[in-house]
Amino acid sequence: HDFHSPPLGAIYAAMLSLDQIGKPIDVITVAAQMRELGTIGHLKAYGNEAYLSQLANDVAETENVSHHAKLIRDCADRRTLIMLGTSISQRGFREDQSAHEQRARAFADLLAADRQDHSSPRHIAQIMPEVHLEHVPGQTALGIGSGYWQYDQLTGGWCPGDLAILGARPGMGKTTFAVESLINAAIQGVPALVFELEMSAASLLLRAISSRSRIPLAVLRQGVTGLALANARSWAEWLSRIPIWIDDQSSPSVSMIRSKVQRWRA
Repeated sequence: HDFHSPPLGAIYAAMLSLDQIGKPIDVITVAAQMRELGTIGHLKAYGNEAYLSQLANDVAETENVSHHAKLIRDCADRRTLIMLGTSISQRGFREDQSAHEQRARAFADLLAADRQDHSSPRHIAQIMPEVHLEHVPGQTALGIGSGYWQYDQLTGGWCPGDLAILGARPGMGKTTFAVESLINAAIQGVPALVFELEMSAASLLLRAISSRSRIPLAVLRQGVTGLALANARSWAEWLSRIPIWIDDQSSPSVSMIRSKVQRWRA
């Protein structure tokens, strides 16, 4: 709840408290509830309890409440922008963070302010339509299929909100599994963004071409000719058409990754 004036925030909190315990809301009950909550002192500079009577007399007509609520929401959003601008300006003078880090955090803060959710909690009956139970013929997972049926049977595929951590010894095929999973998602029309922290984007693509063309990676690294070259080029052209983006900047911070993801999705 956004209040420019702390006394109004205290009054609103008292009204909410009364509503939650099923008591009527009027000037007398609100004053009594504020005394109980210890917030009545907020009204001292405004005439004490007489301020409540003044507010009650100044209440706008109920038929215009929707328009007034929009005006209040707009003013609250403006205050948020002012506070964000001040915070970004103050951080700009700090020397303990790079300009890159500060820019990423500022962008993330602005996006967060833009996407503030003012909705109320939903009853489970409203959420239930989002729960998918029926099997789709020909589909091995309720989520996005990874292309590996055993993995999809265990996890249901890549599902929104899930965090999957893949761990194995070196040389066991972690990168190939991840890249192939992303390729299969892209084939299904789901764009993918990859942050590669160990190798260059070109090296990652070389692995993808090796996996698809069945040409050993060691052979591709030495260069191929003839039919093998035609096969590799064919898969390279095919990969160029699917919706996958790769960021291979070395050692990005978490805030930089978050900022880039938000820009990519915007």
